[in-house]
Amino acid sequence: MRKCILKKEIVTVSGIKEFLEELNRIGNNLNQLTRKVNQGKVKELGDDLAQINHNLNTVFEKILKTI
Repeated sequence: MRKCILKKEIVTVSGIKEFLEELNRIGNNLNQLTRKVNQGKVKELGDDLAQINHNLNTVFEKILKTI
C-alpha cells in the first residue's frame, strides 16, 4: 500500500530494532549525565562524555554498514 502511495520501493532493514534500542540507551545515558551536570553533581565530563561519544560512533558505524 505504501509503495503504491509513495511510488517508491519500500526497503526493510533487518536488525534496525536493535540499533534503535541501543541509540535509546545512549540517549538515556546522555540525559542522565545532563541532569547531573545541571544539578551541579558533575564537575568534569571527560570520561563519561567520551564513552557516550564512542558508543554513538559505534552504533552509527554499524548502521552505515547495515544500510
